Amino acid sequence: GIYTMEISARSQFHFIDRIVLSQNVSNATSLSLDETFCEGNSEPVAVSGVSLNPTSLTIAPQQSSQLSASVLPGNATNRGVQYSSSNSAVVTVSPTGLITGVSEGTATITVTTNEGGFTATSAITVEEDAAPTNGVVSFTLIDATNDVDLFTLVEGQQIQSSVVAGKLISIRANTNPNPTGSVVMNMTGPISRNQTESVAPYALYGDNLGSGNYNGVNFPLGNYTITGTAYTNSGGGGSVVGAPLTLNFSIVDGVTANSGLPTNNTEEIIIYPNPTTESFYVALPAAFNESYDLLLIDMSGKIVDQKQNENYFDVSTYAQGIYLVKMRVKNEVLWTRRIIKR
Repeated sequence: GIYTMEISARSQFHFIDRIVLSQNVSNATSLSLDETFCEGNSEPVAVSGVSLNPTSLTIAPQQSSQLSASVLPGNATNRGVQYSSSNSAVVTVSPTGLITGVSEGTATITVTTNEGGFTATSAITVEEDAAPTNGVVSFTLIDATNDVDLFTLVEGQQIQSSVVAGKLISIRANTNPNPTGSVVMNMTGPISRNQTESVAPYALYGDNLGSGNYNGVNFPLGNYTITGTAYTNSGGGGSVVGAPLTLNFSIVDGVTANSGLPTNNTEEIIIYPNPTTESFYVALPAAFNESYDLLLIDMSGKIVDQKQNENYFDVSTYAQGIYLVKMRVKNEVLWTRRIIKR
């Protein structure tokens, strides 16, 4: 365990020379005993960023849904956050991230870390005819080593082995409404897993008490099938919400990987490793054959690096923090991703 001991000199000009911790010795007060050295790192772990899921959502007036904030890194000492709404006449947000629709319109929910003031946002639309329930709507591949969303899985997706190599991986089921009573997940393939989650986020290998500090395993090469079913009650009880969602994907060798995605589908465009300390790559679908620019932008809006038809960035000399990576084709920005530099 971790102990705290406060010691002060007995009187003026009396100074403490050293402290001896003794156990099971006959002369515990002897100052001739060797010093005791403490091992381990008791230094606080600084916050480097935060993510907010889902990043966009449509709800109806009087409907509630839970947003999930993940403070980075997963072992950060101060994990406190605060939520705010840009328009509380449209949607309100509780101190725990529970949003409630008030009237039709749009608003932005912002989560801010208590340490460092890092922010993430979710775009909320409130519509009268928003579907109140439709169960599991998507799956997100999770880097459980760093507690970072990699990308939303799509049917038939082939994922390069380099994306998951050396990482613990999990999969999160995303629901509407969020939260729901529970989600039952079943995955078959080179590894199989059955998991029932009653607290969001609904992760295939669970997390630390709903904190978004994910558990995961190494995913070997092969073909996988995952099914997620939402229920009204906890523990897979009550009635089914919406329809079960089933999706097939593969982990393939990087040499043979082929996303097969059209050039306007950006779901498999990912950045790895993320977070990073030295460098990162932008992985594009193999079918992508247009000329492009990649822009690296700091949070002040300054372009700090730019590549043309290249997907490698060396960020070893850059300051720690959150940066934006934008892809531009024919002067049009197709997508924006966030990268965390540690």
